Amino acid sequence: MLNKNSISIYAACFLIVGFFYIALAENGNAGIAPLPPCPCDTEVLSDGTSGNDIVEQVCPGGNLGENSVFQDSPEELRIALEIDPNSDYEVSDNPSCTINTNGAEPVSLDLTDEEFELCRERLTIGCGFGPPPPAPSRNVPTLSEWGLIAMAGLLGIVGFMVIRRRQITV
Repeated sequence: MLNKNSISIYAACFLIVGFFYIALAENGNAGIAPLPPCPCDTEVLSDGTSGNDIVEQVCPGGNLGENSVFQDSPEELRIALEIDPNSDYEVSDNPSCTINTNGAEPVSLDLTDEEFELCRERLTIGCGFGPPPPAPSRNVPTLSEWGLIAMAGLLGIVGFMVIRRRQITV
């Protein structure tokens, strides 16, 4: 049979589960966003080769490949495959990026200063010369501030009910 105390306990359990659900939902997707690509990465040459394709040819698996060249100076960064079909991807400080392969018209884009730095970093890391990308983060369940307040209130109510029950039976 349900009485006031059992209904209170069921309500308390329902509230606890609800607040845990809300707290976990708020904190569930923490992580590090990947860097956006350089504008030349998505450009496509007339032969169908994109900037990403050139990076994969020159630096397969994230390391400088055989017959590949990595040239870095303050004015420009260039990666190239020097066998047929030779391809290159260049980022220069005017600021622009250029992609080119044999048999296709080169594509050159003007960049902002932020894009210039992003493209340099992308090529450096993409060929294994920069710091490794951050390790993937794990989602750790935590309580939000409101969840903690609700839990403290709920524990106070349960404690009050237990003390009251002990006083009645004594």
